[in-house]
Amino acid sequence: MEYLLQFTWKWYIDKYFENMRMLAPFHSIETFWRLFNNVPLCSTLDSGWNYRIFRNNILPQTEDVHNKQGGQWVLSINKKENLNKGFLELLLAIIGNTISEEDDINGIVVNCRNKYSRLSVWTSRGELDDRQQRLGDKIRELVPLADGNIVFKLHCEIVNKNNSAFLTKASLKA
Repeated sequence: MEYLLQFTWKWYIDKYFENMRMLAPFHSIETFWRLFNNVPLCSTLDSGWNYRIFRNNILPQTEDVHNKQGGQWVLSINKKENLNKGFLELLLAIIGNTISEEDDINGIVVNCRNKYSRLSVWTSRGELDDRQQRLGDKIRELVPLADGNIVFKLHCEIVNKNNSAFLTKASLKA
């Protein structure tokens, strides 16, 4: 017997936003753990590699119709051991649909870098209302080991293709 998730998810990998490929889809707790146990931990990936886990019908790109009007909560993490724990905690809460009462979350991205890595939770909504603030608070609770603030950034304000410049709408203190 399989324990089905509310949504089917797809796990992608890329290096510096190029040559993105899907590793595998998963639709149940069992298929998730089979996949998770057979991909390298975030902390072991070389700098520049990214994991992107998104709902089945949503591409992990800001241009996707489901992401265009949304944004992302971004956390920076500089210790590799904290990255693995934070990623797993957030991922389980997202695919298990326990982090939000709404279907606002489209996916999660981990950007592995030398000095620090980033975890981003992508949402379909760009409004910074009470619902969005509660989501940011829950993310902060799940990943208390993140360094510094958690910030909300709008997808529509991306200045260049490398996702390096955003208009920050909100910041929650550590």
